[in-house]
Amino acid sequence: MTDQEMKELIDETIALQYESDSLYTNTPVRAQPNPPAHPEEIQRLEGHLKDRNLVLPPSYRQLLGIYNGIHNFMKLDRLSLRSAKEIEESHEDDSDWEDFAPLGDFVFGSGDETAAFICFNPEIVDENGEMEVVIVDESGDPAECENLEEFLRWQLTYHKDVIERFNANRADLKDD
Repeated sequence: MTDQEMKELIDETIALQYESDSLYTNTPVRAQPNPPAHPEEIQRLEGHLKDRNLVLPPSYRQLLGIYNGIHNFMKLDRLSLRSAKEIEESHEDDSDWEDFAPLGDFVFGSGDETAAFICFNPEIVDENGEMEVVIVDESGDPAECENLEEFLRWQLTYHKDVIERFNANRADLKDD
């Protein structure tokens, strides 16, 4: 996926998330992407991960070069995608997820008021260095995506489906 394709995928997801949120609330929240990370921030993160025997997946490196974190990316789950600095600084706080090892070793999405989190699974890495993405909900139930691209596309599809179901329900009401 090119940088432009990833940016368009994320921007479309953010727009549809806001649209789907506005269908059910009078105060919709738009996900807020940060500006791109500076190369030095990404290098620092790579060094931090290396010290922990982890590697930054190329796709997350790419995402950080487009948006250095996205607040409220998964609004319903109250999860934000972390910036390079947040990943570095939160390592100690991530010990809350030790029961989910090795998943808690590389958390890149979390929220203040939730036990849910998004992480890379360092035990499932493909030949390109991409890691499986795991979303762990508040109940501790995991959902896996093959990699970051699949996770991002899953989010886009989710919001498209919400809007489609809402519109179908409205059409059904008109028929009655």
